[in-house]
Amino acid sequence: MKLLNCIVKFPFPEYARLTNDDASLIKLPICYCWIEIQEDGDVHYGFYNEMAKKFLSEVIGNVVSITNSNVKNCAMGDVKLGGAFLYGKDDSFESKKKLVNSFFINYNKNKILHRMGRETMGEDLGLIPLKNEEFYFIDSVNNFIINDIPLLMVKFFSPQAEDSLVLFGDDLDLAVKMFSNENNVEYYYCDDINNLPIPKW
Repeated sequence: MKLLNCIVKFPFPEYARLTNDDASLIKLPICYCWIEIQEDGDVHYGFYNEMAKKFLSEVIGNVVSITNSNVKNCAMGDVKLGGAFLYGKDDSFESKKKLVNSFFINYNKNKILHRMGRETMGEDLGLIPLKNEEFYFIDSVNNFIINDIPLLMVKFFSPQAEDSLVLFGDDLDLAVKMFSNENNVEYYYCDDINNLPIPKW
């Protein structure tokens, strides 16, 4: 059965909440979802088929998980809903990863120094606390953007889009378009998530 693969870019839905103060984000969140349309017209969302996985590997690249306490290496397949991830490729990714790792090392050392009443060390980039169970914290998210640290989140929307990548700014859009041209994947921009096709369950 023939498949049509589509990558769709759309603005973060107005009805959804990302941070505790979305209006104060210094860059607008941009979403990408993957649509697989089968020959009979059935629509399926999600980065699950082989071409979608190739997209994640070639366009998103490497990822590390960022929590309120540490950073941890992970595979693209471990990118789950509700998580926050540093992403990128080659030397740029390694440089940002080193910066974030250094921040966490200093942050944990400074907690000990503070308890001992001693002077803290290193620059505080203000990256954490990043989130609680309900939302991401606006100050931390904006500090990632200010420090040019690529931040990836995964949100679930329903009934359209489902698992979607959330990024900040259009930095990856050229790479997304190039991938679509080189791999026979349709690229679309949709100005409203409600205009996406509703899948059949």
